[in-house]
Amino acid sequence: MAVKNKYPWLWDVDMDSETFDRVLSGRVSSAGLDWKWAMARLIDYASFKDIRRFLPRSLFVEHWRDVAPLVRSSMRREGMDYLYQRLIEQAKAV
Repeated sequence: MAVKNKYPWLWDVDMDSETFDRVLSGRVSSAGLDWKWAMARLIDYASFKDIRRFLPRSLFVEHWRDVAPLVRSSMRREGMDYLYQRLIEQAKAV
């Protein structure tokens, strides 16, 4: 039976949106999938609008270096690396 109420970036995973949110926040692991997987999945397949909506800036800045190697798309990885550098620079300027 198909899972109802799931994000489009979970097309091949038997996981609903609520479970994904809990995994991304680090509150649970599901079927061996942890927050690093969830963050990489979001960055690889979600729109930038959804990435901004679901990924807190502080979580991204804190964990990007650990997650970057897991992101499959080199274009996404480079774009997020650029964003990471900009956020670090902004934080230093404050």
